[in-house]
Amino acid sequence: MEEKSVEIPKIQGPLREQDSIRALLELLEQQGMEQEKGDVIRMADHIDSMEMQLGTVLKELCSLLCQSSAGSGSGKGTGKAGRTAEETKETE
Repeated sequence: MEEKSVEIPKIQGPLREQDSIRALLELLEQQGMEQEKGDVIRMADHIDSMEMQLGTVLKELCSLLCQSSAGSGSGKGTGKAGRTAEETKETE
């Protein structure tokens, strides 16, 4: 079986600083749509936060998989009580 590597995407800076979002915010401001502008800003900030959290989770997962693969010798990750995912599924 071929091992797959997970590439963690790099964050390109805050979403609200991207040209398309800045243009949208400017247009909303010109149209007097302050509430909608605030909504877009909050949504962009929320997406940025989720993106950072996802990056952290992916790093932790990769770290756990590397530790698990190094410790088991079989190449399969182990869960609680040293059981593989397949063994856990069979007993549940």
